[in-house]
Amino acid sequence: MNVFECILSSLQSIMSSKMRSMLTMFGIIVGIGSVMMIVSVGEGYRTSITREFDAMGLDIVTIRTTTNDGQHRIETHDLLTLDDVEALRQYDELLEVAGNRAFTFTDALVRVDGDINNAWVAGRDDAYFRMSNYVFVYGRPLLEQDMFAYAEVAVINEDCALAIFGRTDVVGETVDINDWAGGLTLTIVGVIESTPMTAMMAAFSPVRDFYVPISLVQARYNGGARTVNTISIQVSDIDRITQISENAIRIIEFDRGTEGRYAAQSMMDILSEIDEIIGIFTMFMGVVAGISLLVGGIGVMNIMLVSVTERTREIGIRKSLGATNWNIQFQFLIEAIILTAIGGGIGILFGYVGGMLFSLIATLVTGMPLNPYISMVTIAGVVAISAAIGIVFGVYPASKAAKLDPIEALRFE
Repeated sequence: MNVFECILSSLQSIMSSKMRSMLTMFGIIVGIGSVMMIVSVGEGYRTSITREFDAMGLDIVTIRTTTNDGQHRIETHDLLTLDDVEALRQYDELLEVAGNRAFTFTDALVRVDGDINNAWVAGRDDAYFRMSNYVFVYGRPLLEQDMFAYAEVAVINEDCALAIFGRTDVVGETVDINDWAGGLTLTIVGVIESTPMTAMMAAFSPVRDFYVPISLVQARYNGGARTVNTISIQVSDIDRITQISENAIRIIEFDRGTEGRYAAQSMMDILSEIDEIIGIFTMFMGVVAGISLLVGGIGVMNIMLVSVTERTREIGIRKSLGATNWNIQFQFLIEAIILTAIGGGIGILFGYVGGMLFSLIATLVTGMPLNPYISMVTIAGVVAISAAIGIVFGVYPASKAAKLDPIEALRFE
């Protein structure tokens, strides 16, 4: 019996007991489907987040004070200031440098529907908007003259505009913020496009973002001090982002005469950390889902053993007609492989459909578009795993069938 005949005989055997074959494949279908759904959703999230970070700019680095080494304590003279911003602007490998200073006010914002929200007032300068990839749907960014005038103006995103005014075309409208300095009235000068990530954050956070001139924040909330929380820099060569960031820190340390008090974190670093977390979570969930594959494999072995018992007389007849142990073993092994391969194929389909449904629900809940992604490499790997399960769990039944004594097999009733 050649390979083609073995495959044909195996298909006939499987089709002769359709219900039993489907129940046998059920564990494989569930296991493969679960793994495929988890992998496709994980890859979809990875792709969406990468797209979001690309939009924010992977060439942007944030510098902040740090005590991570445990050897230094941050003193007042170690705090970052606008003087550091000016010093870094002399570094020709930096395209833009911006200082950032932000404060959060609780129960500071009254929405039109009466709900109370927190306000995040972030001091930014004109350089920040030049380095950011914000898309302005209405109005303009903060300008240098806003800094000099300590202007009480703000840029908000579309979600914030909808939450407060119920519409997005709000340039010229005013917002009252109840701060500790007696209340602040901001005039909206620009509305930026909300990205899926900001929409998702807005759905889960009661804080609304207001970008205002950093000069206003420092004069109103910082006692006129020139300190900033962080400094954002845009590097000229993303391939040398680590070296350029380290050089920027050395410039600050040289002016201070101190070391080990500053750290730089790029968007690429954050993206790598998120990517690693998603990878670990996907792998863990895949392993959990893979347990059902083990159960499905045991089910295949069980049914194949039953099939060997049922076809004992057939095996005896074939051996009496000259079939070798290898012929018998190969036939049952092919049958197990086909059984698991069909289950794997159906599992891939169910996994993709399940991933699409999960993505649709996740998009509706979070507002962040999610498209499940399954590569051909993944599909090929899953098919290979299905076949491997058939081999691993089909070897013993096939071996048992091959070792049957033909005389005893012919006597079997």
